[in-house]
Amino acid sequence: MIFNDPSGEFFVAGFFLTWIAPIIWGAIVGTAISVGIYAVQAAINNSWSWRDFSRSILLGAVTGAVSGGLSQVFTASGFWSTVANGALVGAGTGGATALITGQNFLEGVLKGAVIGGAIAGISWTISRTVAFYRSKMPNAITSTELKNAGYDLSDQGGDYYTTDQQVQNDFNRTTGDYQASVDNINTEYKLATDQNLPRGNRINSWKQIWTDNPNESGHILGLTTNRNKNWWEFLTQGEKSRILIAPNLGIQSDVVKQAVFGHEYIHAYHRYIGLMASYGSRYSNYTESSAYHFTINLLKSRGEDFSSFLNQFYNYGGRFPGIFNWTDAIKKIVNFKK
Repeated sequence: MIFNDPSGEFFVAGFFLTWIAPIIWGAIVGTAISVGIYAVQAAINNSWSWRDFSRSILLGAVTGAVSGGLSQVFTASGFWSTVANGALVGAGTGGATALITGQNFLEGVLKGAVIGGAIAGISWTISRTVAFYRSKMPNAITSTELKNAGYDLSDQGGDYYTTDQQVQNDFNRTTGDYQASVDNINTEYKLATDQNLPRGNRINSWKQIWTDNPNESGHILGLTTNRNKNWWEFLTQGEKSRILIAPNLGIQSDVVKQAVFGHEYIHAYHRYIGLMASYGSRYSNYTESSAYHFTINLLKSRGEDFSSFLNQFYNYGGRFPGIFNWTDAIKKIVNFKK
């Protein structure tokens, strides 16, 4: 069923909340900051002027409103958004300072904008560089965790995966449209081998991924890692991920396959939208909590017991910010099989 809004009320409300409200809020915050800076500096220098005070109000309102509007044009974590907002904050500060010190107002605004934009750009680059090296740390789901969740990992009569195509075909059959889904979040599914696994991981005799990472218990069936060629590609094009699937998943049931494919897709989505850079050391617990919450709901939808999986969910904190909501990731899987 297609939702119809003949009155247009929802469109108007959506437009207001998406575009107008951020501009209004930006103007309020910008005014408060600009007035605050002026008041403090005027008190220190004993140079209060109602004319300059009024100009600081106008300057803060304009820069704040523009900043609020730009936040809707650029992505929140994008380079140009960060630079633009830094320049606007710098312009407000520089203008207020010029009013206090008696310098040329326009010159103060321009200098402040250049300095603010430069500092913001450098800060963004540093945070993204840290995120690039952090992205080399894989996210995984282990067979032990699946067993604890109540999944049947006994041999279902299939064959071990031996090619990438087998992995991708099973994604098509059990989870959703493979190519369209991976294109949506700049990822890919590959068969895990000793040659393409990150250092400290290998294929064991059970055709599962064995890891030396003490934080992971059991044998891994799926692992998500970074596939950017270099730092510059990561910086300019965003994170590209790769999901490595253990050969052993080929002999598992379809519900286990969907659980692993979906779990790792959620990790890849979180990397794609830049959450690793934004949340730093908290990222791992949040993305794992979200992915395990998906697996719990998958079990519930299949009428299977999910109670033991709650332990895994709570082991990672049992909570995550709304931006980590797994439903946003699953929506990116085209024709997800429910």
